[in-house]
Amino acid sequence: YVAHLAHALRVCGVDHVGIGSDAGLAPFDTSPSNLRDWDAQIAKRKALGVSAPGEGAPPFVIGLNRPDRYAVIADELKRRGYKAATVDKVLGANFTRVFADTWVIKT
Repeated sequence: YVAHLAHALRVCGVDHVGIGSDAGLAPFDTSPSNLRDWDAQIAKRKALGVSAPGEGAPPFVIGLNRPDRYAVIADELKRRGYKAATVDKVLGANFTRVFADTWVIKT
């Protein structure tokens, strides 16, 4: 995951990379019971023809299935030599800047 971020930072530049999460902060339950339920839900979605291409793997990145995933990502980026300002941009400052530049509140 962080290798992809590093690649994006090299290709796009530090002002154009950000991460977000469409998952909750709670870790995905990887108990055998929950994984069986997950597999059954995916099988049902596939049978109904409503699954997304490639759908099936549980929705988490190994090593980041924890509530402090953003801290883990930040620490790894810093370990790879990225400055705190770059890490801040990736973790949200770039989104804040873009939103401020593009959203207009009409009164």
